[in-house]
Amino acid sequence: MTCTSDIEQVVWSKDGQNIVCADDAGEICLFNVNGFNLVSRLQGDKRLIWEKLKLSPDGYHLAIAMNTNDKHIIDVWHTISTNRVSRLEISESEGVQFFNWLSDESLLIIDRNGSCSVWDINKNKAVDKFDCIPEALFRPIGNIVASGYNNVVQIWKFENRKWDPIAELQSHTDDVDTIAWSPNGMKLASSSVFGVVTIWDTSFLP
Repeated sequence: MTCTSDIEQVVWSKDGQNIVCADDAGEICLFNVNGFNLVSRLQGDKRLIWEKLKLSPDGYHLAIAMNTNDKHIIDVWHTISTNRVSRLEISESEGVQFFNWLSDESLLIIDRNGSCSVWDINKNKAVDKFDCIPEALFRPIGNIVASGYNNVVQIWKFENRKWDPIAELQSHTDDVDTIAWSPNGMKLASSSVFGVVTIWDTSFLP
């Protein structure tokens, strides 16, 4: 499996059957890992700086976050037809802190001001906006979110525009600084400001 230039980003599909590679020339390649076959090749905008790639749950759409000097851009491409189907532009003052697929046709975007918006890729516009949990980090599977508050890791369930607290993970004696989910979402790592790292078993979560 090869692209034509240096690889900048790699992401797996949810079913583990495909991977997407983006190179520094703006080319994006979708490969099937079983036969090592090239499924499709997209040509993005090489003038923009790659940040993140995310495949939709069904694997048919690829969201690409990029930035310029004055704005952030999220492009959505159809992985089979190789057509761009949607583009979202966000000002530098708002920025994109995090984004993830809510469904096969909508993205949840969290900006730097702590606001959440739901972007419908078919309508090419935001269809909802509401307050968000600061520094929220979505689990790779499902609608579970983790955030650090003081010395506690809080776990939330996001549903119907609401953030319902479902668990608190306590062991740190100092403020929680960073958190990270394992690729399968079954474990969560958290670190405190004085360098203590804790690994949590989160397989009990829905």
